[in-house]
Amino acid sequence: MGSVVLLTAKDFAGPMQQDLTSLGGKGKNLAFLSSIATIHVPSWACVPAEIFDQVQGQMPQHLAAELSLLSEGTANSAPLDPQEIDRVSTKLRAWLDGLCLPPELQAALEQWGGLHNHKLFAVRSSALGEDSGGHSFAGQFDTLLFVRPDALIDAVRRCYQSAFGTRVLAYLLKSKIPTGQLRMSVILQEMWPSVASGVLFTCNPEGRLDEMVAVAGYGLGEGIVSDRVETDQIIIRRGSPLARTLPSPLAATAISVAVRQKTEQIILDLAVGHGTIVAEVPVELQDRPALTDQQIESLAHAALAIEEAAGSPQDIEWGFDALGQLAILQTRPITTIPAGDFFLCDNSNVSESYPGISSPLTFDVVRRLYSLIFEAFIKSTGTPVDTNQRHSIFDQLVVHVQGRIYYNLSNWYAMLRMVPGTSKFIKVWEEMLGITPGHAPPRPSLQKAIDVARATQTHSIILA
Repeated sequence: MGSVVLLTAKDFAGPMQQDLTSLGGKGKNLAFLSSIATIHVPSWACVPAEIFDQVQGQMPQHLAAELSLLSEGTANSAPLDPQEIDRVSTKLRAWLDGLCLPPELQAALEQWGGLHNHKLFAVRSSALGEDSGGHSFAGQFDTLLFVRPDALIDAVRRCYQSAFGTRVLAYLLKSKIPTGQLRMSVILQEMWPSVASGVLFTCNPEGRLDEMVAVAGYGLGEGIVSDRVETDQIIIRRGSPLARTLPSPLAATAISVAVRQKTEQIILDLAVGHGTIVAEVPVELQDRPALTDQQIESLAHAALAIEEAAGSPQDIEWGFDALGQLAILQTRPITTIPAGDFFLCDNSNVSESYPGISSPLTFDVVRRLYSLIFEAFIKSTGTPVDTNQRHSIFDQLVVHVQGRIYYNLSNWYAMLRMVPGTSKFIKVWEEMLGITPGHAPPRPSLQKAIDVARATQTHSIILA
């Protein structure tokens, strides 16, 4: 980055070919959101991590030594000492409180603030690695809301101080992350005047991949993410874990809203013109849903676009202003979805033979029969079956879920594709079972090439 001390959103608009490593977790996610044409992101800028490195480089030697001793103790499996962590944290934050930030940074912040003299900002710490799938640092760094342009310098300092907060140091030590490796950028983002806001998970963190789950309340999202205000819960059924579109308009049967009485909201402190206060929600709104059906639909479509661009389930912060315009304020990967393989199951056909609840013994017999019969069928086409395929595909053609027998369709697709030239029959099979076309997992290109090479030999065996 050289001498650059402030990056703006324009530096990362369009195709992202720039180096994002110095933006930190939140900054990198904002740059990603800004690259999606259909998503509105309030304007933002970033103090890159190199400036934090400069500041940290001025740390007095005795403080650096104390910080190093904390890391060494943890590395040697010594138990965490909360009092010692707090003592070192207090000294580090006091040092930063009296430190003059780099003059070029102060000049850049004053200039940028002057260009946005009539706006207020959210100033957020953005540590490298934060909001990734591996480390979330959730709630451990400072966020300052409704910051005036002339207070940006002090707000950036507060964010730097939070990098050495007691909770952050304890988290680093517990996670075996060397404290010297922590690097931080700072995000300056135009405040979005949310009258309703919240968080949406594109897949239910409890493991229901066919559901989106959102919580929505009045005022700023800060109250929702910190659980300081009451919220509605919204469940949006997406039809299929693989669905990337929703019907428009979204059917009412696909939306379930649990409305709670909402008495409080976090809003701008109008008395002083900056900062926030907890205020009462107007009585006429307290028992109403925070979002209209139309807003829920627009939020769901935006969330799917973000998930598709990211390639993984997302945890999204959002807000609607008084005019009903939606802004996306942040996104991050969901880190709490149970790990494991994805299985697509269906019992629309097998339930005719095994209705209701089946005992484990019955299921084991059925599973074994399906395995033997269909392995023999695939072999009859001249297609070899190895031991791994027997266990991973044929032995799991049916599964036992809450006492009922289901086809494991993911394995049926895998089995049918073992025989070259059968792809055109998959559509017929889907129609026979009543499966929505398009659920078939894609085949790797290498496997397609192997299938073509086998096709002639298999066709000859079938004809014989």
